[in-house]
Amino acid sequence: MREGNVIKSELIKVVLSAFLLFSVLNVVIVLAQCPTCGGTGEIACPYCNGYGYILNPKISTLVTQFWTNEGGVIVEGTFKNEEDIGVYGTAVAEVYAGSKTYTKSGSPTYLPPNEKTKITIRVDGISYNDYRILTGQRIIRGRMTMSDIDDIPCPYCDGTGVVPCPDCGRGGDLTVGERSTQKEDTTTSFAVDWTIVGGVGVVATGAIAAVLVVKRKKVTENDLRKLTSLDFRNWVVQRLSGKASSLRDSRIGIDAYTAEGHPVQIMQSDNIGRNTIEGFASVMGRVKAKNGVIIAFSFADDSIRGIVRARINYGVEIKKVTVKELIQSKGLAL
Repeated sequence: MREGNVIKSELIKVVLSAFLLFSVLNVVIVLAQCPTCGGTGEIACPYCNGYGYILNPKISTLVTQFWTNEGGVIVEGTFKNEEDIGVYGTAVAEVYAGSKTYTKSGSPTYLPPNEKTKITIRVDGISYNDYRILTGQRIIRGRMTMSDIDDIPCPYCDGTGVVPCPDCGRGGDLTVGERSTQKEDTTTSFAVDWTIVGGVGVVATGAIAAVLVVKRKKVTENDLRKLTSLDFRNWVVQRLSGKASSLRDSRIGIDAYTAEGHPVQIMQSDNIGRNTIEGFASVMGRVKAKNGVIIAFSFADDSIRGIVRARINYGVEIKKVTVKELIQSKGLAL
């Protein structure tokens, strides 16, 4: 009877130990999995919202003018492609004469990215009476619109609808092994000793250790926000293992260089957007750099458009890096 109680007690001990081990391992898995992408390594492209194409590209009609000419009406419209990639579209001119509308379509026209394009269409076939009405009017009524605009394959995700996760870079997890090598990290081990006896066999007393990595940052974002701009810049340069820029480069917007020689712009602020990134792209063009890095506490949603425009208009690649990433990682791939 006593032997049976011993076996039951040991079995309960085994079950509880296994449950503790399973729970600890689950915690490790949760800690390792990237919270941004849920472990997939990819996120929906924020530029095209995951569609892979920019649907109904935005083409603005800026000015439309009309004048009569030898039995017809000349319609001239100015359009602007608001997108970061060129598209084809077909202009359609309409002229209102009394109760009738005269329509004429032009040829497919290429609209360069972020540029204005002037299109002229002659509308013929107007009746004699309607033409007399039009010539007697001070203002000819009508409009010119753009139709049959092609959907654009998204230039940021190459039409796939997904982009690498900004936090794990398609890895799907935040590597525990890499974190444990950092000086700021400490580890806590949980050891479970258990022995199976009585007919089942004996397992020598051992330690099943599940290691949880606990991050203890010596520096926080709030600490860095309180630094002077010079101290903040020095911290970033040290973290990047880079070097400070010259006074001349600093005046044009380059605050530092990476160890590989890529220019870096350091922003001690939040919500860095498209205009700042495009401005940095222009600066990179002046120093003939093909790769660059912008450091900030956070970036606005339209920053991705700035990166795409920098790639298309200036032929440069700009990487966004948050201060949080600098705090958490030592070996950023820049």
